[in-house]
Amino acid sequence: LGGQIQLSGSYSSPKSKPAAFAFYYDLQKIDFQESFKSLNTFRVLFPIGKYVAGSYSSNLFLSGNLGKGLVPDTRSMEGKGYLETHNAIVTDLPILNELGKQLNIRALQQSVNIGSSKNWFELREGFVEVPDFHLQAGQTDMVVGGRHGIDQRLDYTIQTAIPAQRLRESILPKNILRALKLKDTTLVNETNDLNLSVTIKIEGTVERPKLKVNKLGYSEAQKENSGQNLPFPTTNTEKPGISIDSLKAKAGEALDELRPDTLE
Repeated sequence: LGGQIQLSGSYSSPKSKPAAFAFYYDLQKIDFQESFKSLNTFRVLFPIGKYVAGSYSSNLFLSGNLGKGLVPDTRSMEGKGYLETHNAIVTDLPILNELGKQLNIRALQQSVNIGSSKNWFELREGFVEVPDFHLQAGQTDMVVGGRHGIDQRLDYTIQTAIPAQRLRESILPKNILRALKLKDTTLVNETNDLNLSVTIKIEGTVERPKLKVNKLGYSEAQKENSGQNLPFPTTNTEKPGISIDSLKAKAGEALDELRPDTLE
């Protein structure tokens, strides 16, 4: 897969309990496209990987029950980990394409360089939960967060601020003007340097996203490309209570519990 893999894991199938597994991996600079083609678990956990070029590193502790043929029961899986991108580029992602069309932001409909980023995630009750993280496409800063199901259902929110100048220079679709409660794009006073703050709810699936745009209000615009245009806070790349060492420790404890000498 183009990089390095370290992993450990075990499974048990006692008569008195459901078959179970515990698994830990440490991946370094693995290719996104090769992972999506080769690894079923990767496709389930990171469906947008289909649209990402570049490489990533990741740590993950995962546990759950096993079904027939010792195939993991995805709905019982629980896990914690992080994914760090390396020079990653997103191309033709339907979510960004649709958002670009609705907000008339051409940069979102082109390849978006997400570069190097590190984001924690948790898997529970059939959903991968992703804390808020910062994403920049051209001059558009966004805060993205939410969750997606192993059945590919999306439940994400994007928060962003559109400079008033850009609104004056473009014509938004009528349905978006109605959603933002604007009659036209000249409502913003041209003498003021303002941003229009919006939130976008994303549902549907990765292949067929459904977007709903809502206006939040106006805020004072800051310097472009500074990451300060956003009136929303982003979380730190280090999630409280989770660290690589804690993942390794939890993995070790879980693997010990599945050893044959501890089973009934």
